[in-house]
Amino acid sequence: MLAAISGNPVLSILAILVFLGLLWFHLLLYKEYLRQDRVQKIRLAEMQRLVEMELRRTQDMQSQNDQLENIRTQTDEKLELIKLQLAAMKAKESSKNT
Repeated sequence: MLAAISGNPVLSILAILVFLGLLWFHLLLYKEYLRQDRVQKIRLAEMQRLVEMELRRTQDMQSQNDQLENIRTQTDEKLELIKLQLAAMKAKESSKNT
């Protein structure tokens, strides 16, 4: 095949042009691959940033929920103490009246 191409100058030029065309398309393909790789890295970085933000938000919400639970527990304890004090005061008044 090389003998047929090298014997005819037109075929040699066509073979070189085909080879250069293939090389050009290969370079275009590689350039597109690099562009897509860069875009994918940017997307992954943005996704990682979003995941970290969501983790911080979730931790903050959990901390707030814990604080609210502590406040609720303290309030329930104080309310129970007030109820006991009222019951004692009522018992004291009823013992005075009798």
